[in-house]
Amino acid sequence: MFLKTLRIQQYGTQTALAQASQPPVAQNTISRLECDAAAQPTWRTVVALAQALGVPPESLRFGPPPPPRLRRRGRRGPSSAEAVVR
Repeated sequence: MFLKTLRIQQYGTQTALAQASQPPVAQNTISRLECDAAAQPTWRTVVALAQALGVPPESLRFGPPPPPRLRRRGRRGPSSAEAVVR
């Protein structure tokens, strides 16, 4: 799971997660990890955040979460091409 998604669900703010992590992880580090998919945190940081979030360290993902997938709805009427043909 993505760090930002878990953090919002469980702590709300980056500051609250920073205070809950042991050893403490700086709020600006959490911010950087949430924004930068290329960030390479130390294993100590990954473990501290994973423990605070209650997930295995290997499951933690960094960078912005992907946008939600939009569901397509069924057609509601003729397309504009079909309307011209009629």
